[in-house]
Amino acid sequence: MTERDEEVDLWFHPTGHLVLPFDPHRVQTDSPTVLGLEAGYDSVEVLYAMKNETDCTLNTEWNIRYEGVSTGREYEVSTSTLLAPGSIMHEIRTPGIAEDPGRLLRGIMLRHKGPSVDFISVYRDGHEPAVLKLVSQVGEPPRIQIATTGQVVVYCLDPKAGLIQEKSRNTEE
Repeated sequence: MTERDEEVDLWFHPTGHLVLPFDPHRVQTDSPTVLGLEAGYDSVEVLYAMKNETDCTLNTEWNIRYEGVSTGREYEVSTSTLLAPGSIMHEIRTPGIAEDPGRLLRGIMLRHKGPSVDFISVYRDGHEPAVLKLVSQVGEPPRIQIATTGQVVVYCLDPKAGLIQEKSRNTEE
């Protein structure tokens, strides 16, 4: 890391059952067993790690299953996130949660080392995750395409105005 490079972590701590679609050929198990020594990082266990060693942003996905407390029915939330070149997606286990400190918690931690990073995630109800893709050209504002069954939408990421929808099309016509 250079003097200007920072290490940025983004944590996902679901209270439901985490379902990961890791491809065993892309999983690296040689990640460090300790992510750091400060602020409780030494108590976080790395179960798997996947590093984006390409020059392109990768679409990564995972699902979380929840049991409805009042209904008794199960429901699922799909998460898609863009993993920047050089970033690492860790499946982690942490000791305890606020509601039950004795219950171990599995989660996801995205880590990036560099001068800057954009973490982009989309949450969707149901089993089928959205497919994310960066579609901007060099020098343009970042644009992201979000594809789901039957629809493709392109958004511009404007630092001042936020997320702006640019185009949408139905793909089931």
